[in-house]
Amino acid sequence: MQVRLFGPLVIGSGAAEFMNTLDVLLGKFSQVEVDMAGVNRLDARGIGCLVWAYADGCAKGSRVTLRNLPPLVRELLVIVKLITVFDELPLAA
Repeated sequence: MQVRLFGPLVIGSGAAEFMNTLDVLLGKFSQVEVDMAGVNRLDARGIGCLVWAYADGCAKGSRVTLRNLPPLVRELLVIVKLITVFDELPLAA
C-alpha cells in the first residue's frame, strides 16, 4: 500500500491526517510505503509522526518504508539520525 504526502508535514497541517490514515492501514498491510516527494516542509511534529508510524507499524506487524525523499527532508532525517531507522526505497521511475 502506498500513501502519497503533499505539502507540509507540520503541527497543525497534515500531521493529524497522516496519522489517522496510517492508523487505518498499519496492521492491514504488511508494507506501507510513504511517498514523501510532495513534502515541502517538515518540523518536529512531522518527525514525530514518522517515528510513531515506524513504532506503530512494528507493533502491528507492518513495515513502513519511505520513498522519494526531497533533499531537505532527507538531510533533516540524517541530522536527527533517523535515516538509518527507516528503509528508504529508490526513487520511483
